[in-house]
Amino acid sequence: CCDPLARCDAFHCPRGYAPTRRAGALLCAGQRCTERDKGTCCDILAPCTLHDCPVGTTLKRDASAVFCAAEGCGPEDTPTCCDALGTCDAFSCSHGFQAIPNASDFYCATQECNMVDRAVCCLRLATCDTLACPSGFVQKEDAAILFCADGDPDGGVECSPEWDVPICCDRLARCDTFACPIGYALKSSARSVFCAARTCTTRDDAAVCCEELASCSTYSCGHGFAVKVGSAGIFCARGVCRDEDLSSCCDPLANCSSFFCPSAYALRGDAAQVACAAQRCTKESDFGVCCEPRASCADFTCPQRYLPKPQSSQLFCMGPECRDPVDLGSCCEHAGNCGSYECPAGYMLRDNSSDIFCPFEACQKEDMDTCCVRYGCCYSFSLKSLGGSDMQDMSDPVMAPLLTGHGRPCCFSRSLSSSLEDCEVRRANSTMETVVGFTSNERCPSSAMEAATVLIGGVPEGWRSPWWPWISFLLSALLLGMSGALLVLWWQYKDDPKQSAIWCYRRIDDPAPPPDSPERVHRREDASHSPPSGTFSGASELEPLTRPRV
Repeated sequence: CCDPLARCDAFHCPRGYAPTRRAGALLCAGQRCTERDKGTCCDILAPCTLHDCPVGTTLKRDASAVFCAAEGCGPEDTPTCCDALGTCDAFSCSHGFQAIPNASDFYCATQECNMVDRAVCCLRLATCDTLACPSGFVQKEDAAILFCADGDPDGGVECSPEWDVPICCDRLARCDTFACPIGYALKSSARSVFCAARTCTTRDDAAVCCEELASCSTYSCGHGFAVKVGSAGIFCARGVCRDEDLSSCCDPLANCSSFFCPSAYALRGDAAQVACAAQRCTKESDFGVCCEPRASCADFTCPQRYLPKPQSSQLFCMGPECRDPVDLGSCCEHAGNCGSYECPAGYMLRDNSSDIFCPFEACQKEDMDTCCVRYGCCYSFSLKSLGGSDMQDMSDPVMAPLLTGHGRPCCFSRSLSSSLEDCEVRRANSTMETVVGFTSNERCPSSAMEAATVLIGGVPEGWRSPWWPWISFLLSALLLGMSGALLVLWWQYKDDPKQSAIWCYRRIDDPAPPPDSPERVHRREDASHSPPSGTFSGASELEPLTRPRV
């Protein structure tokens, strides 16, 4: 008469509730737990708003909609109810501020740091215009908007001469950075002498940084040298010329390496050791000493894959003898290769066409066989032994030639746009039972039977039409009708008296009459009256006979 009540452990508590610890021992009000059993089977969970988040964390934004694990919140609910606060190491301080030391130990006001946290995370920097630059330095022009390296929230820290000089100050220019005017040189102490400002100027610093130089016109050059042209405007390194000024004031006698030979000549091999007649080599005095004729490219043999340049007899090698590879570029040019050749329709470039060379700079029309190979459809099929079902095709005039003595074509395959060479290789590697053929892509067969039909000269299956029997019948009927008409005409005129006068002719290959017959005698008499040479005589081939009446 009675059904058992449902237990609370079968009830699913709603959001904000959790099954009571004694759910397995508590019963619902009926055979099935319902919403009315929530108070019996479930405990109310505490919302996260009642949870105290530890240092470095804050309640989640939706804490009122998130619940702790029990009726009261505890430390174990921190991951559920709290989010970590942002730390100052994630905050980027703006210009004029710098991050505080150990920024990762300081927390922002919320999960993400923003400008509100600058006072906590950043130190205000002092400006460079508060720093007094040391000797040899001057404040930078924009010192008022430059900041020193250290600061604090109150901005009370001043710039430090120990750390902030590179930031706030520019060095005064030293005399060793100054370019003295012509006729002057830097003093030996220029490295330790400062100019009046960041950059040395002629007006303010020439007298401090420079000393007057001696002119090369006062220098005496040694043997094999001569004073340079315009030596009055050339100066020694110091106020008095010395031996080290030889290269500045004097020129050695010129050697042939500085001479420019005409186009058909080249400098001799030891030109650098051959001196000219003066400080400067001239054509009039040094041509015969410095130059020797260059060899002609006509004497140069171009290597394989190269061709002599046009008019090579008017081109010259680098020296008195042509040498490879030194003169290869001067005398020879690359032979054309088949890589750029355009093959005609039905042909394709050979493999490795860029490595096949023509006898001219560019491949010509005559190089087609060198560069190109015919391409098209390469197909093959095999012949299998005839079976009982194949005997039915022996009556087919198209199929019979394919089957008689050979077998049925099968195992068809084809390759479009194959080269003729590849097809020949395929044929060479095929078995004796395999037939390999080659044709254009347009005429490529699509089956073994069609391929076999093409090879024996027949009509492909695709050309066979159901109309052919009817056409044959009509042609036969037409020929039969014409024959009947001719027979009727003959029958109408066969007894006409005019027909008795009809002459007919017997072919010369008919049996000849006996020697003594009147017909043979009559033929000999006609021969004695034969027409002259050059005229046609019908009696030589045909002779008249009276056709007997029927």
